[in-house]
Amino acid sequence: ILKCLDKGLAISALLSVGKSVFVDGESGEAKLARRKFSHESGSDFLMLSNVYSAYESNPTRKFCISNNLNHSVLMDAANLVSQLTSSLLTSAWIKTSHLSPYSSNSPSSNLLTSCLLSGLTTLAFPTSSSAYTFRTEPVYLHSSSSSSSPSLKTPLLFYERFTTSKTWISTVSNVSNLSIALLTEPLSIDYGARTIHVGEGKLSKGVYKCKLKEGIAVYEFKRKLSKGFEKVFKGEKDEEWDDTVGRLVEILKYEGAVI
Repeated sequence: ILKCLDKGLAISALLSVGKSVFVDGESGEAKLARRKFSHESGSDFLMLSNVYSAYESNPTRKFCISNNLNHSVLMDAANLVSQLTSSLLTSAWIKTSHLSPYSSNSPSSNLLTSCLLSGLTTLAFPTSSSAYTFRTEPVYLHSSSSSSSPSLKTPLLFYERFTTSKTWISTVSNVSNLSIALLTEPLSIDYGARTIHVGEGKLSKGVYKCKLKEGIAVYEFKRKLSKGFEKVFKGEKDEEWDDTVGRLVEILKYEGAVI
């Protein structure tokens, strides 16, 4: 829908393999490799996308060895991308195995991160200079993340969580509050505080401060988007779907567009 399919599949495949794409993941060489493939946003997910794109251009063992990459992990990921593409083709979600028609927005880091958010929805919210909360639990950013100093004003989307002396999160990306408001459930508005909330009860988090009219516009657009997606998923026609998706893409890509 957001046309980030090629990189979305690549990231999903690398995460699903379950092993580090770097050889000796905590070694100095691996850290150097992370820096080489790092994304300007500091996103671990987009770093994985950079790794896969580089491997696609030179899918050889020699390339992997020279860049401290795990060749078998990348081969497994490439096979999984092929399987996922075949499944999408069989289920008629796509009409061709060539992914370029469904990937025109992949260069947008905001849109690609939004796609990941819509699938993962595991969010840690900032509370102090070093801590975040996941649901009601304090969590900390692990040093294995390619981003040692993420923005402390925005939540983190994360993939892994584990506990030693503390509970740590890794494989992370900053994600905008507006993206969270539009792509996660459930959503409500605190009209008195003029804040959009996601989650229920004790897990409710205020994620987006806005003027009252803007909050209502976000809420109504989210409802329209959910209804449209439900129709499309059922194979029904929605006359306004293309326009709705177009507006969503502009909002997420630039995060300043008028809803």
